[in-house]
Amino acid sequence: MKKPLLSRFIIALPLALTVAGTSAARAQDAPPTTTPPAATGAGFGQAGQWVYSISGENEFPFRISRTGDGDWNMVVRPAIDTFLIRSVSVGAIVTLAKNGGSSDVGIGVRAGYNFPITNLVSFWPRAGVYYHHYSNDPGPSGGETSIGINAPFLFHIVPHAFVGVGPFFSQPVHNSESMASNDATYGLTAILGGWL
Repeated sequence: MKKPLLSRFIIALPLALTVAGTSAARAQDAPPTTTPPAATGAGFGQAGQWVYSISGENEFPFRISRTGDGDWNMVVRPAIDTFLIRSVSVGAIVTLAKNGGSSDVGIGVRAGYNFPITNLVSFWPRAGVYYHHYSNDPGPSGGETSIGINAPFLFHIVPHAFVGVGPFFSQPVHNSESMASNDATYGLTAILGGWL
């Protein structure tokens, strides 16, 4: 009686090992069932996204400083943009600056286009119209309207966040002061931001 059971076992063992080995081989060759995580900047610029950023011209995106025993200075430029369709954005920026007794408050509207370069880098030029009101203590106060372009390269360092740097150009088109300079301003701009 024991012989038929033993012979069945001897025949069944190699068959079971063969089936198990083929299943394991198929499992190794099968594509993964989970998708790999998306690259950090791959989704930037999609329709319906909101971008919150802070940027600065010729300086870090914001500044709070004091020199010696002088007054405290503050400059901050928060902005919000949204992508209407893939890569096409519209937005607004606010400028708040205080330098001792002088102040500068401004607002602007802009439009832009995001050019993805790699999964980690994109180029987001934007152009717009800006108005700001300034008051100097002592000195005159007034308002200025300008057109401007800024074109930062964005580095998507972590998902939904970026840092960037690029050129900017600003040209006054109207100033309430007759003696005010109409010279263009240009240089480098820095930007920090995130998107939802």
